[in-house]
Amino acid sequence: MQSKVKAWESVSESRVVGHCAGNATTGEVVSLSVLPNYEGLGIGRRLQSSVVDWLRDEALPESGCTHLQTHCDVRMVFIEN
Repeated sequence: MQSKVKAWESVSESRVVGHCAGNATTGEVVSLSVLPNYEGLGIGRRLQSSVVDWLRDEALPESGCTHLQTHCDVRMVFIEN
């Protein structure tokens, strides 16, 4: 079975500063990350909200899921060169 994954990015001055992705097949938010200098500005909250709204529309009706799964304790880390 193929997964249906969609991602959102937050961009500031042509630089990606945040990212969040969801998998409509499983009903999961699979990644959420924000650059350290941009934390505390609500970027992650807005990104996750967009993904959860999409998952509610896409995942729940198709998969029969009764709830969404979020893995907010798992965090991608950006490594700058």
